[in-house]
Amino acid sequence: MEEGMQKPHRVTAIIKDYHYAPFYFPVDNLILRLYQADSEPFSLVEKYIYIKVVPGAEKEALEYIRLVYDRYEKGEVPPEKQIVSLTAMMDSFNEAERKLFQVFSLLSLVSILISSFGIYTLVSFSAQQRRREIAIRKVNGVGFADIFKLFTREYLWLALIGNALALPLSYIFLTNWLEEYTYRINPGVGLFLLVFCLTSLIVVVSVTLRMRQAAEANPAEAARVI
Repeated sequence: MEEGMQKPHRVTAIIKDYHYAPFYFPVDNLILRLYQADSEPFSLVEKYIYIKVVPGAEKEALEYIRLVYDRYEKGEVPPEKQIVSLTAMMDSFNEAERKLFQVFSLLSLVSILISSFGIYTLVSFSAQQRRREIAIRKVNGVGFADIFKLFTREYLWLALIGNALALPLSYIFLTNWLEEYTYRINPGVGLFLLVFCLTSLIVVVSVTLRMRQAAEANPAEAARVI
C-alpha cells in the first residue's frame, strides 16, 4: 500500500434507502461502517453510532452503553439526546405532522358535526315553514317520495355550490402544504369526490329524517288556517 493512501474497506452489504432525516429532506448517501473492537480503538469521532441490541436485553445494553459513553463524552450533547432509540428518533421527525394531523382531525370532526346539525336545523325550519304546502300535496295524492325529491333537490344544490367553492380552495391549500416535502402524494380527484359524497349523504339523511316526520303528520291539522 502506498504511503498516504487510506485503508481500503470491504463492502459487506447494501441496504434499501430508508429515512434517517425528516421527510422535508431527500434521502442522501449513507455509509454504515462496522466497528470491530479487535482492530480499531473506540472513539466518538463519528456523528452517529448505531448499536444493535439483542431483543430482551435492552435494559442491560442501555446501562453498558451509558457507562462507555460517559468515558468519552465532552458535555457537548444534551443528556436526553445522547442515546436515543432509532424508533424514537424516527417518531420525533414526524412529531409536528402527527400533532397537525390530530388538530385537523379534531377540526374536521367538529366541522362535520356543525354541518350536520346546521343542515338538519335548516331542513327542519324549512319543513316547519312549508308544513301547509306539504299537507296540501299529501291531500292531493303526492307521496313521500315526491316530497323527498322536492326538498332533496333544493338542498343538494346548496351542497353542490358549497363544494364548488370549498374544494378548489382545499386543493390549493393541500398542494401548497405538500410542496414542502421531498416525498409526497398527489391528491387525486377521488379524495374530493369522497368529500362531496359525504356532504351529499349528510343532506340526504337530514332531509329523510325531517321529511318523514312531516309526512307522518296529520294533513288536516297542518293545513288548517291558524
